[in-house]
This record gives sequence, structure tokens and C-alpha cells, in this order.
Amino acid sequence: MSNLIKCECCNADISDESKCCIHCGQPINNEELSFDYLYNGKRLLPIRYSDTLKKIQLLKETGNVEVFDKNYKVKNIICSAHNNTVDVILDDYEE
Repeated sequence: MSNLIKCECCNADISDESKCCIHCGQPINNEELSFDYLYNGKRLLPIRYSDTLKKIQLLKETGNVEVFDKNYKVKNIICSAHNNTVDVILDDYEE
């Protein structure tokens, strides 16, 4: 029998057996996730980059990322509850 826990992203009640929040898509466990870095609607890396849930927390805290020696500002992070994919929407870096 599963227990209810709070999603750290949207604070909704979800099953502790869920891989992702059914309300907002936030991954719940530390399984590997696929990351797509998107800039102007295009993927910056030729393949998806795999990492853990901790990567999302770091991106939220820092608000920026460096890809191919260029700094980008994290505009949005969208998690898919269906395929463990995280889309990181990037914008031009501003100091």
C-alpha cells in the first residue's frame, strides 16, 4: 500500500510510488532523467543528456547553465511525467 507525500514543486499530494507528480510533472525519485537544453526552440546538444533529480535543483538555484562554452539563463524547466524527460528552456545570459 502506498502512502501520500507532498510534491516538492507544487505541494500536491501524490503517491510515494509515483515516478513523477501527476499534477506538475516534477520527477519524484532519483532515477536518471533525460535533459534537453533548448534555445530558441532548438536543442543545443545532439543527444539528450542524462542526470539525476539533483540537477533540476541545481538549475533552479543557480538560474543559469553553460553549454558549449556559452552561458545561458534558465528561462523555464518543464518536466514530463510520461517519459522522464526534462526540457530546460534557455535564454540569453544577462549579467
